[in-house]
Amino acid sequence: MASLNHPPSSGKAGPSLSSRSSRRGATKHAAGASASSKSKSGLPAGEVLRSKVRKTLSKPAVIQASREYLRSQEEERHGVSPEIHEQLNIARMWMEKCEFSEARRIHVGLLEIASYKEDPVTAMEALAGLIRLAGEASDSQQAERWEHELERWMERHPRFTPPRVWYCRGALARSQNQPMKAQRFFLRYLREVRRSGGGVAGPAESREELVRAWLLLATALLQRGRRGRAAALGRVVLSELEKKPIRSLNGNVLILLGYVEEVEGRLDSAMDFYRRAHSILLAEHNWFYHLSVLYAYARIARCRGQHSQAEFYLDLVAGACTSPELATLRSSVEKERAKLDLEQIDLLVHPRRGEAVFRGRKIEFQRQFVLMDLLEALCEAHAREGADEDRGLSKKDLVEKVWSVKYRPEVHDNKLYYNINRLRRLIEVDCKDPQILLSWREGYRLALSLRIRVVRESEKSIAAGVARAATLS
Repeated sequence: MASLNHPPSSGKAGPSLSSRSSRRGATKHAAGASASSKSKSGLPAGEVLRSKVRKTLSKPAVIQASREYLRSQEEERHGVSPEIHEQLNIARMWMEKCEFSEARRIHVGLLEIASYKEDPVTAMEALAGLIRLAGEASDSQQAERWEHELERWMERHPRFTPPRVWYCRGALARSQNQPMKAQRFFLRYLREVRRSGGGVAGPAESREELVRAWLLLATALLQRGRRGRAAALGRVVLSELEKKPIRSLNGNVLILLGYVEEVEGRLDSAMDFYRRAHSILLAEHNWFYHLSVLYAYARIARCRGQHSQAEFYLDLVAGACTSPELATLRSSVEKERAKLDLEQIDLLVHPRRGEAVFRGRKIEFQRQFVLMDLLEALCEAHAREGADEDRGLSKKDLVEKVWSVKYRPEVHDNKLYYNINRLRRLIEVDCKDPQILLSWREGYRLALSLRIRVVRESEKSIAAGVARAATLS
């Protein structure tokens, strides 16, 4: 009788100890080689990245994962019903149309139904949507409230957390400028989508969720400053989408690649990507991401020096950003408008700080208060309404404004000439050929073509612009 500890042999010689150890060593070597092909961020690089993305998007893999997930959901009698799944899709479409109140109403209604029926998957899907809406609105209190409730559901039902929860939490972290946290959530989203097969809608939705997961990882990498890796991943995703487009994702990946080109200074290439995204999003009636394209047009126009065109696009976006849920985009538009205002000014004067900025060049007056008073008086004359020939100051006017005494030519002319020459040496590039401070009639004026602004104490945004310009100079 054969021993229980030693089953009978099948007649074939088993592998020797040396062959087992050699295979074990080969396995370790292969694992080490695989690990070495990964970057510090945990993402595969080069061709390994391309093959991995394509493998996860291959039809057999998606179908198999979807079937396994559906079977597990059916066995556990949990999951999102087709009716609720349709409601979630309707809410997402309302967001694309910028009808955020409708999207919020659907999510809140689904949350109430799920709470009544103790349906954890529906509750977490609804909370994920509410978290994303709060993130877009930059409403930290609401986001914290919904996240706290989501965590309670996840603690009570850890096995039923839908993948979309990680997507929306990552989007919130991204809007809060936490790229590392966002990347961790997006990686978890990708892992859960690959495990679950995407949901109840079958392989088509599984592929959509997988593509979205890879695209979100690319956005997180871009926010971290990993432009090369983000662009490489974005191009892989784009090549997959060109085979079979997916609504909203084609436009999103083109926006991402356009932004990479814009940051790298390749504005023509960036515009090509943005125009392609523009046409796709218009055809889809996706106004939410279409606003991002218009905002990109404004940035490109400013970089090209087309300030009036940049103002046009910023006005379009600002006029559409009236909803609270567009607070993040509205804040970005305000920052871009501040940059545009700064670039549209040739001479920015800050009397309180004793400094000025002329076309990016910082000018420090230090304790030369007379020179600053002279410049401020000339700026006030330059800002007068009326004919160009009246936008200057006579010697008499300058003396009385700056020194507050009655003008006497024999006493004050030499003093005025001396200080005007000092001011020219400070602000002009070539004092022998002045281009800023010019002689005028019986006095002086600033060049009529200059765009000048004097910063008062209430103009905090312009003061901040002076500090930025000085830092960059």
